[in-house]
Amino acid sequence: MPNHPSTPDPRSPAPVTGAATGVALRALCRSGQWRQSTAGAAAGFVQANLVILPAEYAFDFLLFCQRNPKPCPLVEVLEPGVTEPACAPGADIRTDLPGYRVYRDGMLVDEPDAITGLWRGDLVSFLIGCSFSFEAALVAGGIGLRSPENLQLVRNLAQVLGGEWGGSRPLVQKGWMPAERQIGQTGKTIRPRLYIAAGISGAIQHKVGMQSSENIVAINKDANAPIFEFSDLGIVGDLNKIAPKL
Repeated sequence: MPNHPSTPDPRSPAPVTGAATGVALRALCRSGQWRQSTAGAAAGFVQANLVILPAEYAFDFLLFCQRNPKPCPLVEVLEPGVTEPACAPGADIRTDLPGYRVYRDGMLVDEPDAITGLWRGDLVSFLIGCSFSFEAALVAGGIGLRSPENLQLVRNLAQVLGGEWGGSRPLVQKGWMPAERQIGQTGKTIRPRLYIAAGISGAIQHKVGMQSSENIVAINKDANAPIFEFSDLGIVGDLNKIAPKL
């Protein structure tokens, strides 16, 4: 069963304790006990972002999502006024997120903990998944790449596999790639059928964001790297020599 939508804040690491399932995480949000990012929580459950619009604008937004499935992959569209998603029985989109942002005329006007008081019968809700969550293959690079130029090896391999690419937190910290491509507890939580970790050590922060991948392949020069402990296939060697052969 998919998890309820979240509004991740990469500045706030989310502890996993107490939120092992989507139902448990939603209950914590509804009771006010969870007000940080949901990244890394409820591993194995699909998470989604929530967009709510008046019905008069809903068709235009639906058309936008359908024409842009990569950045806006639709999980579910609720009928006007409906607050319980079919993908998360028992959930309430008005209360079950860590937080909300309310915009009027393009301006942020409020950040409430719930939107029950703002709810109207003409509102249409869109659950939009993280595009990484739906990829058949995802290739991610780590600090073992040694230079930002070597990220092209990761991109090339992802292209060959027909998948997406991302990376670990150190690459964002160094400015080698944008934060929206970070995999890990403070980034994206993913579940591709194939995950290739290229030059990633396998720190716990990264592990919680990708450990639910169906098949994990690790490439690292360090035979003792933690990533090999939870990989299905490990290759010890120089990424710069191995990646072009793949």
